[in-house]
Amino acid sequence: MSEAARETFYRIYTHRDGDRSDLVNKVLEQLDFRPLPITLLATLARHKDWDANWMAQQWYWCHKPALLADHNKTLAAIVELSLSSSLVFRDFGPEARDILGIVAFFPQGIDEKKLGWLFPRVHPRKREGTFERFLTLSLLYRSDGFITMEAPLRRYFYPKDPLNAPHLEVIRNDYFGLLFVNDAGPGEPGFEEAKWIISEDVNVEHLVDVFTGVDADRAWRACGDFMRHLFHHKPRLVALGPRVEALPDDHPYKPECLFQLSRLSGKVGNQMESKRLLTRALELSGGQGETTSSFRH
Repeated sequence: MSEAARETFYRIYTHRDGDRSDLVNKVLEQLDFRPLPITLLATLARHKDWDANWMAQQWYWCHKPALLADHNKTLAAIVELSLSSSLVFRDFGPEARDILGIVAFFPQGIDEKKLGWLFPRVHPRKREGTFERFLTLSLLYRSDGFITMEAPLRRYFYPKDPLNAPHLEVIRNDYFGLLFVNDAGPGEPGFEEAKWIISEDVNVEHLVDVFTGVDADRAWRACGDFMRHLFHHKPRLVALGPRVEALPDDHPYKPECLFQLSRLSGKVGNQMESKRLLTRALELSGGQGETTSSFRH
């Protein structure tokens, strides 16, 4: 493991002195030869053009308390060293961390083609520079058109309070609006445009799940819209069923969400579950008289 860790470090870190240093070995030992912290530190040292001695000093003197800490605190120390050494973080301030929090929030990361749509309040040059710098530092990476991060970093940057996270309210409103506007079946205007859900369904489901947790009416409308999009473009089961069925029977969006769950269940071949959910949806709809949402195809 130790030799593999050293190979990982020196594959990333190249410096004009060219020699392998005992100082580097000691730092890698303190990191327990864990791949992610080593990758981050090597990338930072290369990017800042630190020699081995200066890199070791930065680690030991700036983050000495972390040396006897657990894995999470050690990783946090490396992350904070990366951020504090980044010109983007110093120039852009705490909002850079907020942007990383948005990337961490979404399970798939964020669609690289939608950076302007996701962060309209951030100047394009600053926005693009921020992402490029964090990609360079290995805090982020590209994957199938998305910008995302490793799971340990995701846990570190995930917003402590997503409901009040900067940028997320705007992003939520944009996605919920997109679900509502592109509400079309095959052959109808807007059907082709709604195919964006195929690549972003996991992100949207997480967004809906988080915001229906506070029982916001707009989130529950988006819940039905999301399942209707899946029915037309990517039929699959969803994890939202228990939350839908736990709603009070007089909730205005419960019949619609049950109906969309029923359609999805039938589309994937579970006819008994589809019938059960449809029966329940019809019972609630008939019992309420006129509901806020009508069943839509």
